[in-house]
Amino acid sequence: MRSTVGSRCRMMTWMLSGCLVLAGMLSAAEPVDETTLETDLKPRRAIALSMQDAIRLTLENSMEIKIDRISPQSSATDIQEAEARFDWTFVGSYSRTRSITPSASALSGAAAAESAGDSVKLGFRKELITGGSVEPTLYWVRNKTNSAFATLNPSYTTDAYITISQPLLRDAGVDVAMSDIHTARNNLKIARFGFKNNVMSTLSDMQRTYWDLVFAIDDLEVKKKSLRLTRDTLDQTRAQVEAGLLAPIEITRVRADVAGKEESILNAQKTVRDREDELRRFINRKDSSLLEDIGVIPLERAAYEPVRLTVEREVREALIYRPDYQSAKTDIANSDIQLVIAKNERLPKVDLSATFSMNGLGRDTTGSIDTLQTNHFHDWTASVSVEVPIGNRAAKAGYLRARLAKIQNLLELKNLEHEVIINVKEYVRQVLTDLKRIRSTRLARELAAERLRGEEEKFNVGTALILDVLEAQTKLAEAESAERKAIVDYNKSRISLETAKGTLLERNGVWLSRELGPPTVPR
Repeated sequence: MRSTVGSRCRMMTWMLSGCLVLAGMLSAAEPVDETTLETDLKPRRAIALSMQDAIRLTLENSMEIKIDRISPQSSATDIQEAEARFDWTFVGSYSRTRSITPSASALSGAAAAESAGDSVKLGFRKELITGGSVEPTLYWVRNKTNSAFATLNPSYTTDAYITISQPLLRDAGVDVAMSDIHTARNNLKIARFGFKNNVMSTLSDMQRTYWDLVFAIDDLEVKKKSLRLTRDTLDQTRAQVEAGLLAPIEITRVRADVAGKEESILNAQKTVRDREDELRRFINRKDSSLLEDIGVIPLERAAYEPVRLTVEREVREALIYRPDYQSAKTDIANSDIQLVIAKNERLPKVDLSATFSMNGLGRDTTGSIDTLQTNHFHDWTASVSVEVPIGNRAAKAGYLRARLAKIQNLLELKNLEHEVIINVKEYVRQVLTDLKRIRSTRLARELAAERLRGEEEKFNVGTALILDVLEAQTKLAEAESAERKAIVDYNKSRISLETAKGTLLERNGVWLSRELGPPTVPR
């Protein structure tokens, strides 16, 4: 009996000694400073940025927008090139001749006929919007000969004439003659629609990045708050271990949780800096280099304004404002132009040409001009030319190809319309879903906070485990992050909806000038 009691006493002594040794080892392993990892961003230069400032700087400095702006400016030169077809063209020439030929008749006036002359031709030529052309010309000739029968030697001839040509069937008409100009103007519209679409895409990406940065900063703060709570729990756990209410192993469990949360903060800090760099790439401020470690402080916070949406209204706006849809409709207008040209090409080629001239002759240039002005000497010619391809297969094939191209464009427009409807409906649902997520995550956060308070109260009176408190703290941090993410996602989904509708620029007060300089935004 005494042996059994002695054995039990020795065993309890060893266990007590072991616990004391283990507690001493744990105490020795703990650092004096609990902030074993750096969990705060170091002070550095930062840029305070509102959403409106971010929009303005992106529009002014974004390299993507600067590159995309060149395309419509280049298309504008195509219009000028097409219109230049109808500009006046100056035509001029000068020639000098000399000939000596043997005479076969005494009536030649010399044994060897010699002549020398100079000629100058000056005029203008202009294409007409009817498909024809007009060409007024002044022709001056000086001729000298050794013929004994020449009345005027040297003689001066001045002729003024005008030639007008006009197609009557093929190539005739304003629509055909102006087709290149109309096509160039439509292409400029398409380029502007493409530019607007690219600006919207850039601005949409920037705004999403802005809200990603807002969430990253908020998420970092939530993680810091959770870490503070866990450190407070660590202090409470130490006190209870020292009082003998808890086993020393509970300190290890809490410290492991602290280390895990410190790691999550380091990852969150990296995410913040990554989002800052992405946002700085968009705003591209001239006074800062991307190589510099500069922070960005977004002035907007994670807030939301509920909106009422109807699919019918949103789709109707998308079909009015969406750039790619308007560009597809302009493509059909170009198809109509090509169809008119192809239809005209099937006609026979019948051209009318007429020339009227007044002639003048004198001993010198002044005398020839005086004779010209009397209008006593004139002539005119008129001609009609006809050309009809046998079978006309090339023109028929071209017309069929133009018709097929228009049918294809019409089908592509209808397909795009379906895509627009599906796209808009998807983002409308996403906006409404995110709005519901905000309400549900808010409730989840309130319940998680209430649960944490309850677990802490139970822990303080000894009816709950430390693991229950740590789990409640983790759940609260997750619920707070989920609520803020739902708000940020709601703002991002609204941006996506406005982009899908093609109204993102208008909603932000951005207007593209017709000259396509930098887009303007109210300050």
